[in-house]
Amino acid sequence: MKSVYLTFVAFILLFTTGCMKSIDSNKNDKKHVKVSKLEKWLDERYKEGQFHGSILLAEKGKVIFQKQYGYEDIKNKSSLSKHSSFNIASLSKPFTAMAIMLLEQQSKLSYTDDITKYIPEWGYLSGVTINHLLQHTSGLEDYISLTDRHWDKSKVFTTNDMISLFKEYKPPLEFVSGKEFKYSNTGYVLLSEIVERVSHEKYANFMKKHIFKPLHMNDSAILNKLSEASVLKHRVYGFSNAGVFDNTKVLYDLNYLDGVAGDGGVYTTASDLLRWSRAIKNGTLVSKENYKKAFEYTVLNDGSKNDYGFGWDLNKDGSYAHSGAWAGFSSYMIQDTKEDKLIVILDSSDNVLRISPSLGLSKNDSIGLNLIDFMKTY
Repeated sequence: MKSVYLTFVAFILLFTTGCMKSIDSNKNDKKHVKVSKLEKWLDERYKEGQFHGSILLAEKGKVIFQKQYGYEDIKNKSSLSKHSSFNIASLSKPFTAMAIMLLEQQSKLSYTDDITKYIPEWGYLSGVTINHLLQHTSGLEDYISLTDRHWDKSKVFTTNDMISLFKEYKPPLEFVSGKEFKYSNTGYVLLSEIVERVSHEKYANFMKKHIFKPLHMNDSAILNKLSEASVLKHRVYGFSNAGVFDNTKVLYDLNYLDGVAGDGGVYTTASDLLRWSRAIKNGTLVSKENYKKAFEYTVLNDGSKNDYGFGWDLNKDGSYAHSGAWAGFSSYMIQDTKEDKLIVILDSSDNVLRISPSLGLSKNDSIGLNLIDFMKTY
């Protein structure tokens, strides 16, 4: 009887295992079909000139779809690859925020420090803190507006120039710091300068030494008009159509404002952004406990909250995201923390309306919205 019982148990185990394998196989087949349909749809977007860049989708750190469409440089027609480095514009801000968080973790600064502690040239702005800069609540005037009034656009504008213009013209705060949320490029350029003054390293060197190199982000760097051309092996150049009714492709890349960094300036790849997202999840650079600060909602002076943390847009479902747009470049990254799913979209063809899901296009026209919908049901 014992041998009959053991035989029966063995049969049940084999049957159950076979059923499970069959179920898993069916699930994988369905996922494969979904990915194939997505790829076909993206191929059509590229053929119609609605996308030119790199896409990566990952689940629990594993890539489920990755593909590049087009060229690094429209002049020499060098094809995009996984190593092609895109200007991610304002998606650079979370990197700048992490640089500040690294220095705070090392007790070299505090989020509540007044910026005049590090930028004494701006003594007239006492009361603005590092925290205000990180959360876009400083009230500082946008430096681009200042250059419109006081800068020779034939010259490259640098961070030192920005500091000098504020010192000379002393533009007042647009509101009391902490009273309102207003997206501020000035604040993040200033944060990059604080990184330099506290660490005694150039911002680009600090980012390479303390973030890119430790995470093996080998195709990432800070690049602007002041950088050496050889800083990246596979730099992507932005472009656009010559006009509304002229599809001639023309270079639409860096300009005179690209002597600053912090608000932008990071060039990277979709693969490197996957490494970056895993580092955030695993607490590789900034500990998990310390990085929780980046995901806290901004609390304004009146007690109301804004859905922005330290360099991230915070969504109600627990995901965090950021987009970027500058010259011909558009970028978008969103990390679903509950399902551990990642979307990265990088474009170099002046297609920002189709990349960012928050710009009002329908799902049929928005690559961002389509990929979010795809990942929800994958």
